[in-house]
Amino acid sequence: MNKLPYPVPSDAYIELISQGYSDKERYEKIIAPMMLKKLEQAMGRLIRTKTDTGVITIFDKRIAPGKYPYKFIEFLGYTITSDLSEVEKFIKKITSNKISSINKAFDEQLLIIPEVPRLAKKLTKPTQSRTKNPSQSNNSGFISPRNQKAKLPNPTPSPNRNGKYKNTQPVYKPKSRTRSDLYMERNWLIKFMNEHKNDTDKQADKIVASKLNTSAAIFQNGLNFCHQKAIDYHLVFDTYPYIDDNQKHNFELKKPQSPSDFKVDWL
Repeated sequence: MNKLPYPVPSDAYIELISQGYSDKERYEKIIAPMMLKKLEQAMGRLIRTKTDTGVITIFDKRIAPGKYPYKFIEFLGYTITSDLSEVEKFIKKITSNKISSINKAFDEQLLIIPEVPRLAKKLTKPTQSRTKNPSQSNNSGFISPRNQKAKLPNPTPSPNRNGKYKNTQPVYKPKSRTRSDLYMERNWLIKFMNEHKNDTDKQADKIVASKLNTSAAIFQNGLNFCHQKAIDYHLVFDTYPYIDDNQKHNFELKKPQSPSDFKVDWL
């Protein structure tokens, strides 16, 4: 290195960040740390590992005992000298060490890779017995149809005595309406028609709610009532007592039917 990597004191950035500092504070807090950082980076290009050796020459008289650069280089672990004979001795020493390490006999045993025993078991195919009735054979090498069925990865489940399946995932079964549920729905239809029978002057067919035996029929008659009365049939969607979300989704697809499309039960 031809000189220490000091920054230019007249740099606009340094003048900006050093405002309010004296000359001594400016050198100690800004200029010297910037120089030491660049110096460490430059010296690190020579020494990469603990076993690396080399000589760094800096042609700068400001590296003197007691000053910042001198203390910093010693702190990094370098030996500082201005005597050329000491440098020659150091070069001869590291050169002889490298030659001796190169000429050192290499142990060829280090190249031998030890064998690792195999722990995997050998797979052997079972031999089938040539008996007349293979299903009754007790040969250990033969798999009977009953055992073969039991060893399938995903055997077809079979019910037990109680009619239940074992080791099967629960299957969703939609809830069915009971008599009390139908009674509640019929009451809803009667109440709904009584509340909206005077909304318009148009006439609607009278429906016998007691003869409606399914939820779909009750819901459909509510839609038809709204259609004949010329009122918004979405009132049925908003007030109907659904059993679950699945039924609500299915009933939302229904639409009112004309009198020719459905059968009306007269009073």
